Amino acid sequence: VYCIDAETGKQIWRYSGINVSLSPTVYEDKVYFGSGYGDTSVYCLDFNTGEKIWKRQLDYPVWGSPSFANGKIYFGNGNGNFVESDENPKGKVVCIDMKTSEVLWDYEVGDVVLTAIALNDDKIYFGSKDGHLYCLDADKGNLKWKWNTGEPVLSSPAVTDKYVYFGSNKGIIHCLNKSDGKPKWDFDTSPTTGGAKILSSPAIANNNVYIGSSKLYFFCIGEQKS
Repeated sequence: VYCIDAETGKQIWRYSGINVSLSPTVYEDKVYFGSGYGDTSVYCLDFNTGEKIWKRQLDYPVWGSPSFANGKIYFGNGNGNFVESDENPKGKVVCIDMKTSEVLWDYEVGDVVLTAIALNDDKIYFGSKDGHLYCLDADKGNLKWKWNTGEPVLSSPAVTDKYVYFGSNKGIIHCLNKSDGKPKWDFDTSPTTGGAKILSSPAIANNNVYIGSSKLYFFCIGEQKS
């Protein structure tokens, strides 16, 4: 993990000896991230010096980029990765106290969680390679709803006031009602792409959904402008 001066490009500090395959999260004076290979732990470093403040060992490799709210930080983890499925599929989301590293709760799913955790209105949303999009209570980890796409979900969800948007390995972009997980609409990209996967996360702006695919196509979905 590197800390680099944004203006000069000069290295300020480096934390070595681990594999980090996700984007770190920075909050106040600390940096949080997890490790996917070898040491399956999450770390908290001092923002200014790079010194380790705490480390928490988890059961599975940590792949999903962390998100935080109200003093808690959430990590997706599990066996397998973006390229390979594990012969013993396991997955979990873990909620950790940002100050003490205490595991406040965890929630088991059928396969690895590779997506970032989206937070909105005291709920968390994430996909799993088991084919489901999940909504949990952010405080206690209780399941609110889940929806089965039938294909691995590697696209991190985007959440608005009413809807959740994400893609699946089948090349379909989904829109679900945020309150109950019922489908609002879906858009099949395969007639255009010939069978691309949706791995990227959607961006929502101007009442449109912007999302990339694995076969050189980028989509904007919304009301057609004259």
